[in-house]
Amino acid sequence: MSGPRDWSPAGYWDESPTRSRRPVFASTRVRPRPLNGLVSVMLGLIATALPLLALSRPNYTGWVITTAGVSAVALAVRYRRAGGALFLSAVGGTLGVAGTILCIWSLAAFYSPGRVPAIPKLQGLTAASAPLVAVAQPLKVSTPTPAARAVPPFDGADVDPANQLHANLVHVAFAFGAVLQYDRAHGMLPSVLSVEPDGTVVSPGVTYSKIAPYMSIEYGLTPGSYTFTVRDTVSGMAVGIDPDSNKVVDR
Repeated sequence: MSGPRDWSPAGYWDESPTRSRRPVFASTRVRPRPLNGLVSVMLGLIATALPLLALSRPNYTGWVITTAGVSAVALAVRYRRAGGALFLSAVGGTLGVAGTILCIWSLAAFYSPGRVPAIPKLQGLTAASAPLVAVAQPLKVSTPTPAARAVPPFDGADVDPANQLHANLVHVAFAFGAVLQYDRAHGMLPSVLSVEPDGTVVSPGVTYSKIAPYMSIEYGLTPGSYTFTVRDTVSGMAVGIDPDSNKVVDR
C-alpha cells in the first residue's frame, strides 16, 4: 500500500531563506553655519582688546584675566572639525591665543614688575604717529595796558608794536597749550613743569621749548585737566589757557 503523495505544484514550497533588502541611507555631510566661527572671532577680539584698553586707561595699574580667549580657541577648533570655513577658524583661534597671552602677560607684569616688562599701552603705540591737537586761535582781548614795556618780538610771535609784550605772552601760551591739550587727550599730562636757568621748560623725561628771561610759568593739575599761565615777572601781565574752550585768555 502506497503512502500519501505530495500533490503540491512544483515550486510551491520554497525552502530557500527569504532575503530582505535593507534600506540604504546616503549619508550627506552638512556644512555648519558660520555662527560658531563668527562667535569665535568676536570672543577673540574681546580677549585681545580688553587688556590693551584697560591698561591704557589713565592712572590704571592692574591686570586683566578673561576666559574669552580660551573660549574662542575651543570654539574655533570645534567649528573647524565640523567642516567650517578655515578662515573664520584661523582668525578666531589666532585672536584667542593672542588675547590669552596678553592676559597672562598683564598678570605676570603686575606681580613681577622688575622681571616682566609692562604690557604695551595703546597710547604708547599711537603717540608717535598721532597728529597734534590744534588749539583754537586766541581771543583778541583789548585790555588797556598803559604799563606795557617795549620788548623785542619773541621768536615766532606776531609783531605788535602797540603791545609786543602781550603778543609774546600769547605766543608762548598758544605753543604750550597745543602740547598740553594733546597730553590731556591721551592721559599723559606732566606732573610738574619747571624752568631751567637757560629758560628751557622741562618735566620728568620731557623737554619743551624755551621762554624769555622775563617770563615765568604757573602750571598745576586738576581732576582730569590742568591750569597753565605764562606771566611777565616785571609787570605781572599774564596769559593762560582755558582747557575747556581750547582758547588763550588773559589772566
